[in-house]
Amino acid sequence: MQNINVIVVPEMPEYIQDTTFHQSIYINSVLGEPNLKARNAKYIAPYWLTEQCVDRVYHILGYQLADDGKSYVIELGNSFKLKENWNNMGNHRKFEYHNLLDFGFVEIKDGLLLSI
Repeated sequence: MQNINVIVVPEMPEYIQDTTFHQSIYINSVLGEPNLKARNAKYIAPYWLTEQCVDRVYHILGYQLADDGKSYVIELGNSFKLKENWNNMGNHRKFEYHNLLDFGFVEIKDGLLLSI
């Protein structure tokens, strides 16, 4: 079985509507380009800074640099609610990669997770 990772991105409350309704998460380009393919990061989790936790993991459909060049826009697919909030982020100022198992999931098919 291949190691699948989740990119965890610190998010401020002003982006919650974009994540929920517009199905996108933003990464400031100053932080660097996400290395999704090399890291086998097929899922993303917004780490809500006000709550200091992740409560949901999303399947990544694709990403691109925004027209203004200031951020990467990650397009979201299916979402999966965690059994309990996750708060093991080491650096709240930059994105990180963590194993999908750390969030209590295994992938049974691309974009489809099973809770363990």
